[in-house]
Amino acid sequence: MKLSKIRKTYFLFLAFLIFSISSCNSTIGSTYDLGQFEVAENDFEDAMVWGDANDECKKLGEGWRLPTLSELNIMYQNKDKIGHLTKGVYWGCSSGYIGRGSFDGVGFSYYKRFDDGEQGELPNYSTFGVRAVRSKK
Repeated sequence: MKLSKIRKTYFLFLAFLIFSISSCNSTIGSTYDLGQFEVAENDFEDAMVWGDANDECKKLGEGWRLPTLSELNIMYQNKDKIGHLTKGVYWGCSSGYIGRGSFDGVGFSYYKRFDDGEQGELPNYSTFGVRAVRSKK
């Protein structure tokens, strides 16, 4: 009886592990080399608020993260090479700015719009697309 439970637990763990690995690999896919950093082939499936986007990039492991504003600009210049930028607006790293007045206590992060190149900072509770990057080794 105990052996059966151990086998079920082992099987469930193995299934979870395989799903987790394949999920990460499908988000990363192939990578695009843009000099000092590489870009994942695919967006995350859903647009997210900044905190979730930051966490999900880190879960990919091996140094994956949100791009800096400079990296977003390089990605924009190479958007035809990268392709699949279907979300339109993408999150970048946090600017570290905490708003004042009506936005008191709200963090702001960089964004880049890939249809017209507009960029700036918006509250972290906004929902945008996510494309992970990592520095080259």
